Amino acid sequence: MKLFNKFRFKTIEGKRLKKYLLYAIGEIILVVIGILVAVTINNYNEDKKAERELVKIAKQIEKKITKDITIVAEPRQDIKEQLKQYNL
Repeated sequence: MKLFNKFRFKTIEGKRLKKYLLYAIGEIILVVIGILVAVTINNYNEDKKAERELVKIAKQIEKKITKDITIVAEPRQDIKEQLKQYNL
């Protein structure tokens, strides 16, 4: 950091304002790029988290449907057996 501070002071003192402005703009661009990279990574992580949650919910729904099918199938089998007994 001291190196950059020295460069800033030398350019301002030496009346090289144009060089200092280019340096400042470059620094701002680097900060903006860093922020954009951080936001992109955060969005990616949030998307992955949402996808994992969606898969978890889908698996829960699948288990419930399988359980419901089992519950419905048992009485149906009983009805078939009763129909056989009555020869219908």
